[in-house]
Amino acid sequence: MGARGLSAGDLVRTAKRSQLNLFAGEQDAPAPAPESKAPLARRDWRLHFSRLLAKALKEAKRDRAGVAAEMTRLLAAEGVDAAVTVHSLASWTRSDPAWQMPAFALPAFIEATGAYWLHDELAARNRQRVVSPEQLHALELGQLTALRAEVDDRVRRLLRFIGAEPRQ
Repeated sequence: MGARGLSAGDLVRTAKRSQLNLFAGEQDAPAPAPESKAPLARRDWRLHFSRLLAKALKEAKRDRAGVAAEMTRLLAAEGVDAAVTVHSLASWTRSDPAWQMPAFALPAFIEATGAYWLHDELAARNRQRVVSPEQLHALELGQLTALRAEVDDRVRRLLRFIGAEPRQ
């Protein structure tokens, strides 16, 4: 047994987890980072993303040349001087990390391919959800309706408490 009643094995395990305090007890040592149990597509986001881009291109109503031309037009309208080519699209759908779509091109890609579902895929990656303005307004309306019912109930209880008749 070593310091604080720890065995040599405990000291080695503690030292591996915390180089700052070799003699820290098990409860003092920081927990090791959990290993990802996510499927391969989640751990290898680049590969997953390139496959999503390939799927979007396959499902697009335009051919690759049309998507490239529309992306170039959309980017130019935003003041971005970037020519997208069919070769660019092909390289972005490779699994090679050296060929990645620049983030600024993604909105133009989604617009040119009509793959609006990519918004949902990207949001889901971070455990988020994309909602339309109509859905957001419906949600707010539901919250306000529930709040109104809560306020009306509270007003009725207070009126009963003070002995006044609630208005109809």
